[in-house]
Amino acid sequence: MAESKIIVRMSKSTGIYNKSNKYEILFNNKSKAELDCVNNRQIFIAESGKNIIQIKNENTTIVKEINIKYAQDITITINASVTYKLGLGIIIGIAITGLIVQLIIAKKVILPLIFIPFISLLFVKKENFPNSFEITSSK
Repeated sequence: MAESKIIVRMSKSTGIYNKSNKYEILFNNKSKAELDCVNNRQIFIAESGKNIIQIKNENTTIVKEINIKYAQDITITINASVTYKLGLGIIIGIAITGLIVQLIIAKKVILPLIFIPFISLLFVKKENFPNSFEITSSK
């Protein structure tokens, strides 16, 4: 007998920053599963009709209603995005590298030039990083 399945998996193309991400999955507000780097795929047996899947991590919760037909398989892929902490860390790293390069080239401390690499930190705001992941589905 054919059954409908919803497969939830983590994208493999999101790179190294996806290694620390953990997701909690609620299927029809009952079944609960976790996804992480090692356990990166879950399969749920679904009834025909409307099903609700909720995927969340510490920053973001996404709820999706899926209308599934008899003997249909749907794959939901979790695509991690750059989070605020990661973006801030990258900008700080670039600023410190710029500061070190200035000190190596100038070989002295010029106070106005020290602040130039850190100007980009003014543009990194938490509201520019709304979701830490997005989901896509395919049939």
